[in-house]
Amino acid sequence: MLNFFREGSKTWISKVVIWFVALTFVASAFLVWSMRETQDGGVAATVAGEVITRRQFSESVKQMEEGLRRQFGGQLDAATLKALNVESVALNSLVGRALQVRAAREAGIIISDEELATVIQSIPDFKVNGVFDRQRYTNYLNRTGVSPAIFEEGFKTDLMVAKLAAMVERSVRVSSLEARNHYMFENQPVAVDFVKINATDMERNLKFTVEDLKKWFEGKKEEFRLPESRSFRALMMEPSAFTSKVTVTEDEISGYYTAHTAEFETPDEVHARHILVSAPANAPAADVEKAEKKIKRAHERVAGGEDFAAVAREMSEDPAGKNGGDLGSFKKGMMVPEFEKVAFAMDKGDISKPFRTQFGFHVVQSLSRTIGRIPPLAEVKGDVERKVRGAKARPAAQAALKALVMEIRPENFASVTDKHPEVKINSYTTPKGRRLPGFSDSTKVTEVVFGLKEKTVSDVVELPEGFLVAMVDAVHPSYVPALEAIGTAVTARYKAEKGIKEAEDTAAKIEKMVNEGKPLADAAKSFGQIVGRTQPYSRANVSSATVKGDGVMMEAFELGDGEARNVQVQGGYAVLKVASRHAVDEKEMAAKLPELQKSLLAKKRERVYAEFVSNLKKKAEADGDIKIHVKVEGKTGA
Repeated sequence: MLNFFREGSKTWISKVVIWFVALTFVASAFLVWSMRETQDGGVAATVAGEVITRRQFSESVKQMEEGLRRQFGGQLDAATLKALNVESVALNSLVGRALQVRAAREAGIIISDEELATVIQSIPDFKVNGVFDRQRYTNYLNRTGVSPAIFEEGFKTDLMVAKLAAMVERSVRVSSLEARNHYMFENQPVAVDFVKINATDMERNLKFTVEDLKKWFEGKKEEFRLPESRSFRALMMEPSAFTSKVTVTEDEISGYYTAHTAEFETPDEVHARHILVSAPANAPAADVEKAEKKIKRAHERVAGGEDFAAVAREMSEDPAGKNGGDLGSFKKGMMVPEFEKVAFAMDKGDISKPFRTQFGFHVVQSLSRTIGRIPPLAEVKGDVERKVRGAKARPAAQAALKALVMEIRPENFASVTDKHPEVKINSYTTPKGRRLPGFSDSTKVTEVVFGLKEKTVSDVVELPEGFLVAMVDAVHPSYVPALEAIGTAVTARYKAEKGIKEAEDTAAKIEKMVNEGKPLADAAKSFGQIVGRTQPYSRANVSSATVKGDGVMMEAFELGDGEARNVQVQGGYAVLKVASRHAVDEKEMAAKLPELQKSLLAKKRERVYAEFVSNLKKKAEADGDIKIHVKVEGKTGA
């Protein structure tokens, strides 16, 4: 355990590195490094003799999958997850990590205990009222099951890598000229003349015969083919049917509580009012100065004893102002960081000084503050018992269905519910390759169903919501419907295809005429079309262009003076021609260049370090320092 946490100690480490460690290492990386405590499970890879265990690898895959599921809001099926190639990404990440650690050691980089202590003290999750709290730190480690020694070893390694990155990136520069050129490239406006040829207009004037339609359909038949489909019944055993049947002991309840304390922790929470005077980040200096004066007047009034809610109703420019500025209660992560930093540092009744966020200037009044706590077992015993019952009910349901499936035959499938009312049976018909509503992992269900023959019963299939056994009642082969049966759909497709082709041909003809010297307006008139003009726009605000579609309007920047080009747009084609090029606002550019230079520098440093890591890997592969022992994406390393 660290024997010192001296407040105020300073190191070379910037706030950027501290936040990097706080957001990446504390959230997940320590779980991988903690696997060093247990080297069982075999070897997944070696990097210059350094072992990456299979357990480290599987834990990294698990973390990435869980992160992706959270990112997709739980809407991530097995097929999508497989397509994301998580195993390969996880292994590459571990190998890259090991190579960076080796490079840091070879560069003579070390992290002192003092440096480590300073960074750990800087992590918000380990603070109470802005001050490092040793007990909070210890509780965190106890909850996550990581020993202090392993946690701090992994943390030191992260800091070594951060220090290596800082060393590699030290020589990266972005000149003021480079920033100016980038600004000009992104912000120099153009106005574009355009002619839009709508495919629907072409469709309305389209003439064709029944024979034309039949001939077209003969060449497109396969595009109308309906996939194989299957009718099946699904017998579902849900764990909820067993929660009242399983027995739960006091030891199991206390054991679950001890192992999952974090599930019951109450986070820090604040109830606050605020007064907002709007001043976005890109607001003109005069508007910012005016907003700052207004918020200072509001602060003087509430600090002088006036009712905060009354002043908020009168002066706040936030919708909450009509309710006296009341924002309700909120936890960390719900507000922007600058706002939370102030709100969570206040005690009940405190009124803040004016401060600024991306929305403008604020004054905050704290109405209440709840400090995060872990409730005692007695307080949450009912919740814990329900969770234990749920955990035990799942294997009970699985075992019950596995026993039952031995008795199930096609001929008695429907009558199973007579003796087992806890079982549910539903019927479905689904085409191959389509999502099947009603199941959390429909891909898994359809893979099983389409792997069965007619009148056969599957093995037990495990799903998040329970356990399933399927029986295929009928197989419906793939086929192409007759033209008479789908005539409306075929006609619509035929007209749409011909309409877009007519629009394309017309646009190509107009483009050719303009590039041969004819004015755009005259060329357009030849085909009954008219010319429109966009407001001036730049690469930075291309979405404001009249013809929708960023990709389309970006093409205008590639045009020479007098040149026309036809491009596909939503609903047809358009012919573009630059009408005028405008100068950038020099004053606005001068104001934005410093921040742009910082942004470009950060991106350039990121690219340089990514290339450095890539080169580390290429050299290690050439030297034979990387050996992979697990199968990833169909390949097995030596």
